[in-house]
Amino acid sequence: MSEQVILSTKNCHRAAKVRLIGNPSLGEWDWFYRGTNIGSIIRPEFAHLAKQGENNASIVKNHNIELEKWEVVSWSYPFSLEDLYHSAYRAYYSTSFTPDERALRSIIDYERCLLEDLKEIPESEHETYIQKFKEKVSDLYAKHSRIMSAAITGPAKFPVASQQKHNNVYDKASRDFYEWREKYAKNAAKRIENAKSPEEKENEEWKRIESDIRSTAKTVSGIDEGVLILHRSLIVSNLYNRLETLAKNGKSTLLLKAMELVKSLNEGMKKPIFTSRHKVWKLAEVAEAIIKKQEESKEKENYELEFEGGSVVKNYSEDRLQIFHDSKPSSDIISSLKHNGFKWSRNNGCWQRQLTNNAVYGAARVLFGTDINNEKRSEFITNLLNEN
Repeated sequence: MSEQVILSTKNCHRAAKVRLIGNPSLGEWDWFYRGTNIGSIIRPEFAHLAKQGENNASIVKNHNIELEKWEVVSWSYPFSLEDLYHSAYRAYYSTSFTPDERALRSIIDYERCLLEDLKEIPESEHETYIQKFKEKVSDLYAKHSRIMSAAITGPAKFPVASQQKHNNVYDKASRDFYEWREKYAKNAAKRIENAKSPEEKENEEWKRIESDIRSTAKTVSGIDEGVLILHRSLIVSNLYNRLETLAKNGKSTLLLKAMELVKSLNEGMKKPIFTSRHKVWKLAEVAEAIIKKQEESKEKENYELEFEGGSVVKNYSEDRLQIFHDSKPSSDIISSLKHNGFKWSRNNGCWQRQLTNNAVYGAARVLFGTDINNEKRSEFITNLLNEN
C-alpha cells in the first residue's frame, strides 16, 4: 500500500496485516478483528488481536485512541463500503439508540454479502457489480432514513400511517435488492457456463461421474464387509439408473469411461458392483443407437405447423420443439409456457424445450388449454405426433 492508512473503528474489520506506527522495525503483525474477549461470558467485551507467530500478541481495544497507533499493511479484501457510513448513520438515526454502532454493523454485513456474491461472479464483472451494489445499498439507506421508531422519537403525535407506508417501501426495496442479487448471480453462472469449451464441460461432468462411481463403490464395499447396513440392491440400482441416463443422452464417451472405471473397481472388491450378466454392460449399445437416431434426426427437414398468431416448429437439428409468436404473448401465456417446461431462447427468438412427445402435449396445453374434447387441440397433437 503506497498511502498510509491508519486503523479506525470504521475500517479495522477489513484489516489483514498491520504495523505499529511508532515502532515499524517490529515488522508486520497479523490482525484478528474481535479476536479476543476481555470481558466475561455474561458481559462480553471484544477486543482485537495483533499477532506475530504463536507467542507474541498485542490486545487492541476497540477505541480509535488505541487503533490509531497502527497502520494497515494489507486488507483482507480490496473493496469497502466505508464511504456509505454517513448514509447508514442517517438511516438508523431515528430507529436506534446507538446509530453509529448500528450503521457500522450494517456496513460490515453488506460487505460480507458482497464478498459472498463476488465468489459467484466473473472477475471481469467485479468492478461493475460492486458499483451497482453500492448504489442499491445507498438507496436502501435513503429509504430507511424515513423510518422512525416511537421508542426513539417519542410516542406523542407519532405518524403511524405514514410510517407504515415508509416501512412498506423499505421492505419492498429490500426484497427487490435480494432478488436482484439472486438474479445477477444466476445470470453470471450461465455466462460462465456458456463461456466454457465443450472439452471443459465434459471434463467437469466426468469428474462428477467419477466421484459418484467411487463413492458408490465405497458404499457397496462397506455393505459387503458388514460395516454398513444398507440395501445393496437399491444402491446398485441407483447407480445403474444414472449410467442409463448417460446412455439415453447419447454420451457414449463418458459412458465408456464410466464402464472402464467400474471394471477396475470391481477387481479390488469382495463382490463386483455389477455381475458380468448385468444389463449395465449393454448400455454402450443403447448409447450408440441413440447417437445414430440423433444423427438421422439432424438430417431431417424441420416441420412447421401454423396456429393463429404464430407457429410451432419441430427443429430436428437442435432437437427442440419451438413455439414462435407473431407478437409478444400475454403474461398468462408466458406463465403457461414456463409452467409447461418451455424456456425463452434469445438466439432463436422463440420458446422451446427438448423435442419429445411430452413437449407436444405441453404445447397443446399452452395453445388450446386442457380440454381433451377440443377438436383443434386434438388435430394439433395428431399432426405433430404423426408427422414423418
